[in-house]
Amino acid sequence: MSTEHVIRGILENAYPDAILNLINESNMHSGNRKDSHFKLIIVDDKFNKLPLIARHKDIYKSLGEVINTFHALAIHAYTHEEYSKIDHAPKSPSCSKK
Repeated sequence: MSTEHVIRGILENAYPDAILNLINESNMHSGNRKDSHFKLIIVDDKFNKLPLIARHKDIYKSLGEVINTFHALAIHAYTHEEYSKIDHAPKSPSCSKK
């Protein structure tokens, strides 16, 4: 099973009511690993009243040791209200070595 599928499965179990979009951006980066860089857009009211750092910590805790199997995870965690006020998540930067 790919790293992407493992991450997705864990997050779907941890956040069953979330809108979840996990994007594999490994092709945008140097190197030959196909599961190294990911972008997560997650929308869940579980994040209400949680500051950004607490949201990220909650996601990292959910992922556990799986976090050590890939290089990068860009997290964009929103409540439904926050997400309704934006038209898209931030674009990912280009790799400096590609």
